[in-house]
Amino acid sequence: LVAGVMASGTCAASDDILIRNATLMDLVDGADDRTVSLLVRNNALELVTQDEVPADQFDRAFDAAGGFVIGSLDIGAEPNFMIVSRDPRIQFEVLLDTKTWAVFALHEGRIVRNRLADAPREVAENKANKPGWLAYTPPPMAVPLGYQDSGKWNRWDTEYVSGVFILGVMLDRMNWLDQDADSRSLVGDVEAFDGGEIRAFRFGAVGTLNMFEKPMVYTIFAASNAYDKGFETNKLDNITFFDWRLDIPFLGGSVMSIGKQKEPISGERLQGMVYNQMQERSAAADGLMPSRNVGVVWSGGSMEHASTWAFGLFNDWFDAGQKFSDSASQAVGRVTWAPLRTADESNLLHLGLGYRYSDAKEGFRAAAEPEFNNAPDFVDIAHGLDGGPLPADRLDTWNAEVSWRRGPLWLASEYFHTRADNASLGDP
Repeated sequence: LVAGVMASGTCAASDDILIRNATLMDLVDGADDRTVSLLVRNNALELVTQDEVPADQFDRAFDAAGGFVIGSLDIGAEPNFMIVSRDPRIQFEVLLDTKTWAVFALHEGRIVRNRLADAPREVAENKANKPGWLAYTPPPMAVPLGYQDSGKWNRWDTEYVSGVFILGVMLDRMNWLDQDADSRSLVGDVEAFDGGEIRAFRFGAVGTLNMFEKPMVYTIFAASNAYDKGFETNKLDNITFFDWRLDIPFLGGSVMSIGKQKEPISGERLQGMVYNQMQERSAAADGLMPSRNVGVVWSGGSMEHASTWAFGLFNDWFDAGQKFSDSASQAVGRVTWAPLRTADESNLLHLGLGYRYSDAKEGFRAAAEPEFNNAPDFVDIAHGLDGGPLPADRLDTWNAEVSWRRGPLWLASEYFHTRADNASLGDP
């Protein structure tokens, strides 16, 4: 049987196989059936996605024509499933006579039956096709897996605007175990910072504007800066909008992102805490990099060469409520490359370089708490002076990243260097 199938023009187990337009069944009431693409690479199931996947990147691509998937879909494992042409929930005999109704079957990653037509090598432009995530930075919070299901209460889909509403609360609890006399003389008694806090209350929406030929992606998120430290007080910090951005498809597959967003520098700073490799960001990243800024970022990359690039111009005069001429301007850029990676990307080396320039109109100050959110500043370059920003003619920051991942092990490192142009301070 296998020899006969191979002779009919299907693939060896080592080929990359893409199957489009397959139906994943909702066994409860059918309301949540999903049309997906399945990717088998190196004899293992690599991806199941509702996003559009270009067929010309794979050895063979098939069109399941809405057929129903039955079997095991364990990511990373040898796939064992079949696709039947009729809905087995309606026609039970489909399961009793798979020889008649099965149009495609994989056993341990090898095709043993194939009646599917080849998928077109090019995907026609379709205004109804929603784009994937366009921005250079990840979403402020994890987007739910069922975000395309318009039946969910927090999801809406209209002719002009689609989106999903997301809300989350982050909690912290910590205790300081010990503090020596030198530390106490510098920062005070840290026992005052023992206890719990509602670290952040975040809510907002992400979605698409569909009235354009290529839909744009919008992001708007608000948050408490964090509730007051500890549970003894009811005083809250102000609710602020910390992300508002429009991501616009641009030239050659690049993206133009306009609004309040993260600057494109430092992998650690760019990642949201839900994606970060550490419990907290390093003090260097928090002390030398802003959380958000208002500006424009142009970004793109190459999947083939595993590289990305991004450049941005920033000035937060609008968000800060001051004149543009009085607000500092920044120019920021970053490039990344993964020069060493296995086919399944289980072993990967990442390199990154970033640069940031500021005209320092508002001066500069670097202050950071240790790697705990509920803590006083342990480092402050203005400590002992007037407590405000220090003057400078310009600021230059360089950032280098080296990161290596092998399976579940991830080692990541970064280097930061900031130089302030202030002769009276010796250009620190």
